[in-house]
Amino acid sequence: SFWEISLKSGLGKLCLTGATADDLPGFCEDQGWELLPLDPETAAGYARLPLNPIHRDPFDRMLVCQSISLACPLVSGDKALDVYLESGFKRLW
Repeated sequence: SFWEISLKSGLGKLCLTGATADDLPGFCEDQGWELLPLDPETAAGYARLPLNPIHRDPFDRMLVCQSISLACPLVSGDKALDVYLESGFKRLW
């Protein structure tokens, strides 16, 4: 998510070469990607997602919530997210 990229870039944990976090939404729109806003209902639904001791990353959990809320799969190679399959989550890749 742009939030995670911006946060990690600002903390020096992610190096963006030739771009800033502010540039990314425009780059994505130029590629024709649909940008999905995080609506209040999805954000509030975060608490309904079971907390799993195997996977606790708050950024990933919010992406999982949004994926479930919109009934669309998340493109991710992170197999740790599969702990949320029982909650209706679907992962591609």
